[in-house]
This record gives sequence, structure tokens and C-alpha cells, in this order.
Amino acid sequence: MSGRAEHVVVVGAGIIGASIAWHLVRAGLRVTIIDAQDIGGVASPCSFGWINATYGNPRPYYDLRCRSMEEWERLASEVDGLPYRKSGTLYLDFERFDLDAFFARHAAWGYGLRWIDSDEARALEPNLSSLPERMLFSESEGVAEAAETARLLIRTCGAEGAEILTRTKVRNLIRHGSRVSGVLTENAEILADEVFMAAGAETPEIASTAGIYIPLRTPPGLLIHTRPHAPLVNRTILTTGLHFRQQRDGAIIAGADFGGGGTNDEPAVSGARLLKLLQAGLRGAEDLAVVRTTTGFRPTPEDGFPVIGRVPGLDGLYLAVMHSGVTLAPTVGLFAAQEIVERQRPDLLRPFGADRFEMRAATN
Repeated sequence: MSGRAEHVVVVGAGIIGASIAWHLVRAGLRVTIIDAQDIGGVASPCSFGWINATYGNPRPYYDLRCRSMEEWERLASEVDGLPYRKSGTLYLDFERFDLDAFFARHAAWGYGLRWIDSDEARALEPNLSSLPERMLFSESEGVAEAAETARLLIRTCGAEGAEILTRTKVRNLIRHGSRVSGVLTENAEILADEVFMAAGAETPEIASTAGIYIPLRTPPGLLIHTRPHAPLVNRTILTTGLHFRQQRDGAIIAGADFGGGGTNDEPAVSGARLLKLLQAGLRGAEDLAVVRTTTGFRPTPEDGFPVIGRVPGLDGLYLAVMHSGVTLAPTVGLFAAQEIVERQRPDLLRPFGADRFEMRAATN
């Protein structure tokens, strides 16, 4: 596409789509946001909301995630009431990783981790029932309420003139030759200079209507959400088979596996097991009660890393599909908007383009 885009359709109103839309509106573009469900999307309400740059990432992905941790601070300074905080994380254990090797690798890259003993940990988290002799502590990691963030950003977009279409399913991408020129919903044809696909696990189905086949896995992850409780825990806590944190409304959310899992049983059975672990790990948690369980299907490209950018050989379509959407949301929005407006691809995105897969669009 030559020249500046004027009208952009963003498909998906979760945290990634919301960030993209917000940054585009700030850049002065006309934006239409479409989602088959309500504002907040499908995956975002099922997210744990942990913002970090760990979990065994290779250096390029680590660098992108670190940049996004910084961008969360920038976004919080620009959006009043953003449900984000730099809470810190306590690593009692980290599933699949030896903590000494984990620390050595990240310390060499300058990541903010340090060893603390049980006395310091007890001062930080007095309600933890038992503690190892030493553990890792990160002060720089944070949390965000993903669905709340998406709703806030999209409301802001609407107040600044963006069109918001919820409960509206995109049936097809409109493609003519080597260009996507809009979308066909169940109600209307909507033409645009650019279409951003940020529809999570639904992205491959929609993209296939333009002859694009995205290699995507969608591992499930189950979380329990308790009723609100008086403060019990201040930070994100990671231990064997359990990660948990307390939200600002007092509810505690907990899960078993960041990579997808915990759903082999019925949700109620898995939820009861997680609640038992949570109550055993926290003093004062005896009266915690689960009010709901959620199972999120994490949109994870075949090699485990994000796809952010255009499909080779096809203009007018930009893909943003990934796990770790909460961590990456502000940077994906910022960089994608820069790429659309300035027609330059940021260096940090270069390893994460669609060109690393055999995804080239077939000629219609």
C-alpha cells in the first residue's frame, strides 16, 4: 500500500486489539473495532495478567518483553485509571526450570532478579504458610487486569470517535488479488485501508477466507477466581504446581500451568484441587471460596513466539497473534501503529514476522 492509511479496521476487542486501536486513534487515524463478543474479548477475561520477561525466553523474545514491561509504565502514565501495577514476583519455584540456572541466565542479561532468604520473604508476604530457605524476587514485574484494560482503552477510543461494533462476527476478509481491502461481517461490508487481525484463537479461521493459513496451537489454561477477600497476598507468587495473585478487588486468581494445562478433569474438580493448594499455601485463606473457573485457549503460533506483521505477498492485512498478550500488549500496539503510520518496521519486531512460516498468501 502506498501512502498513509486513513481508515483501519481492528478485528478483536481483547487487550491486543484494544492497544492497537488506542495507539492508532492517538496517531489520528479513523478506526473501526469489531468483535464477535463484547468489549474485552474472549481470551483476555481468562488471563492471569502477569507481566514479565522470564520463562526461558531466547534473547530476541526476552528483549521484546523487557521493552513491553517499560511500555506498561508509559501507558499507565498516559491513561488515567489503568488497572496495572508493578507488584513484583516471588519465585518459590518455577515449573520446568532450575532456579540457579534460571537466575544465572537472566542475571547475565541484566534482568531484575535477586536471591532473598525466608526472613525477607516473610516480611514481604507474611501470609505464606511455608517458605524455602532461599527464593528469587523480582521487583520489576507487574500485573494488569486484561479485560478491564481492554474495556478502558476501547471506551477511550470511542470517546475520540472510533466506531465500535460488538456482537458482530467477521465472516470474511475482502481480498482482491494481492490486497485485503476490508471485511465482510454478518451485517455489512466494511472497507478499509488496513485490517488488523487481533482475534486470538479465531484469527486462523478468519484469515483462511483470504487464503492464509496460520500454524496455531491453542493450549487450554484453567484459572480459579475466588470471591473478594481481605488482603492476603501482595505480589505474584509462583510455586510448584500453583501460581496466584490477589486482584485489586480482593479476588484471588490461581492456576497450575502457564503453558496450558489443568483441564484434564472437569473444571469443578480441577478448581477444587487448586483451591485446596491455595488454602494450604496461605494463612487466613480457610474461608476462600471459588465463584467461577475460566478456561482460556492461548493463541500460540507453532514455534511458541508471536506473529506480528504482514503476510508476505499480501498488502492491507496485519496479523497480531500470540500468547503472552498481556505482557506484550502496549508494545504491539505502539509498534504496529508506528509501522502503519511511518511505514517502518521496528527492529525488535523483525524476528517475529509472518515470513518465518510458510504462510504466503495463495493467489486468488
